[in-house]
Amino acid sequence: MKRIKIIILTGIIAFTCIVIPIACKKSFLNQTNTFGLPADAAASTKENVIGAVNGIYDTYQNSDLLKKCLWYRANFGTHDFFNWGADVFWNNYQIPATFVGLNTLWNQFYIGIARANYALPVIAKAKANGVIDAAFFFVDVVGLSDPALSVRRQIEKIEALNDMIGHCEIFKKTSDKRVLPTGDGMAIGFMLSPESPLQLGIELHQALKKYNTHTHKEDGSFLDVRIGLASGSVFIVNDVNSNQNIWGPGIIFARRVMDVGDGGHILLAGPLAESLLALDDKYRNIIKLLGDFQLKHGQIIKIYSAYSPNEFGNPVTPARFKP
Repeated sequence: MKRIKIIILTGIIAFTCIVIPIACKKSFLNQTNTFGLPADAAASTKENVIGAVNGIYDTYQNSDLLKKCLWYRANFGTHDFFNWGADVFWNNYQIPATFVGLNTLWNQFYIGIARANYALPVIAKAKANGVIDAAFFFVDVVGLSDPALSVRRQIEKIEALNDMIGHCEIFKKTSDKRVLPTGDGMAIGFMLSPESPLQLGIELHQALKKYNTHTHKEDGSFLDVRIGLASGSVFIVNDVNSNQNIWGPGIIFARRVMDVGDGGHILLAGPLAESLLALDDKYRNIIKLLGDFQLKHGQIIKIYSAYSPNEFGNPVTPARFKP
């Protein structure tokens, strides 16, 4: 009997020495996703790509994460942070490993990480395929071609515009963007966020307001711009220097919307404006419908104007706008 016990004990020790090192290897973190579409298939349509990105955000808007593990334990009626006095461990940093909220927290975090790991190669594959969806910001300097302006004054305005955009927070913090200089302005494509073009327009107008406190219309130093925003598909192309850039219907659309405006206008194409209005209630106070407008080649679209009195935008209907 003693001999049998020794054999069993030896077997357990041998099994432990073999299995535990294998189980503790970091390779267990590298799991193959067997539930989602392969990256090639997911990147084949814009709906799949957008769905992969939205899945990441949905993780952190999940009610289990927000209510059951972060905030659910608090009694907001009495401002009791201890779940009606039951969970006093919050006060002494001795949260038990069996606490349900803690387990839910980690589960949701790892779900978010897994979704991000799935989305990244999908996005990369979609970009490599050459066609992507983006949101566009198109701006130019009003009256820059006026023959009364000297070339030096024109250059000063272009440099001032470039400097102000370069210092806007949304421009600095957004890495996935494409910038196309257009001579009297620029076009910027934001690959991921539909909110970024409008945010950039607002920040630029705030910077212009400060800049123009030291300028005068009489001497031509006053800087005025018009902005067009739109979303749509573009192709990734290589320029003459073999650098990747973008061109296509989305960016052309933004230019045509901008051309409708006058100085101070921030105009939005219908699809982008409507997506923002559906995204957040705050946009309902600043984005207003102007109506239908016929663009080049007879195309009719809805155009919206973004403005807030004395802050940004132009509340006056554009001169070219014909309902």
